[in-house]
Amino acid sequence: MAPLGMNRSEKAIILGSGYTGKFLKPQLEAAGFVVKESNRSGSKDFDFSFEDPTSWGNIPKDTSISFALFAAESPEAAQKFASKILPQFKKFLIVSTARLFKTTHADEIVTESSALDTNSLRFQSEEILRNSGAIVIHAAGIYGPGRSPVSWLKRGLIKDTNKILNLIHVEDLCGFLVAAALKALPGSRFIASDSKSYRWEEIMTHLKALGIELPSIPSSTEKPTLSKQIRSQRSREQLGVKLSYPDLFTALKDSSFFA
Repeated sequence: MAPLGMNRSEKAIILGSGYTGKFLKPQLEAAGFVVKESNRSGSKDFDFSFEDPTSWGNIPKDTSISFALFAAESPEAAQKFASKILPQFKKFLIVSTARLFKTTHADEIVTESSALDTNSLRFQSEEILRNSGAIVIHAAGIYGPGRSPVSWLKRGLIKDTNKILNLIHVEDLCGFLVAAALKALPGSRFIASDSKSYRWEEIMTHLKALGIELPSIPSSTEKPTLSKQIRSQRSREQLGVKLSYPDLFTALKDSSFFA
C-alpha cells in the first residue's frame, strides 16, 4: 500500500472546516491529498454536523483520512460515530484543546503525560474516539492572520495582564496535523504548541516598543486562575515537526497581525 498522501487518488476531508481549515487545505494538497471540506451550513463541499447523525452519511465513502476540527462534547454521539463511521478511515485526527489538561498549581508545566480533565464531556467524547483509533492533537491558543493577540488586546478582551498565554500559529498547527496524518499511530495523543509561555504584560511591552497603541488594562480584581505552561517538545520530535513560527514575536514581524 502506498503511504498516505503519496498518491493523487488519496482523499482527505476536513470536518467542520473554518479558520484552521482555510490553512489546512493547501498544506494537505501540497502533501498530495485530494481534499473536500464540510461545515454545518452546507457552504462547503458537503454538510456535516457531529450532533446530527443523519448528516454522517454525507461523508464521501472513498475517503482515506479525516480531520475533525469541531468540538465533540457528546459521549453518546461519539460512541455511535466510533462504531458506524470511524472504521472507514485509515486515519482520523481530532483537533482538541490544551485546556483539557488539568492544573493543580500556578504556572504548572504541562506535557503529553500530564493529567487530563476526565470530568469534561469533551474529554470523554474524544477519549471514546481515541480508544477506537482516532489521533488527538491538543492545540494551544490558535493564532494567525486575522486572529491575533494584538486584536484581542485592541478589542479589550484581556482583563488580566499577569495571565499566561500559550500559543500555536495556525500554519504550524496544520503542520502538526499533516505530520500526524503521515506518521502517527492510531490512538496517539499529541500537543501542538510553540512551547513558549507568554504573560500578557510581556506581549504589551513588546507591542508598545513597536509603536502599537493599546488600551490600558486595569489591575484585575478577580481571583487569579491557575495557569499552565504548555510544552510540546516530545510531540515535535515524534512527528518531525519544525515550526515556521517558533515564537509569537517572530510572527509579529508580519504587518498583517496589526490589522
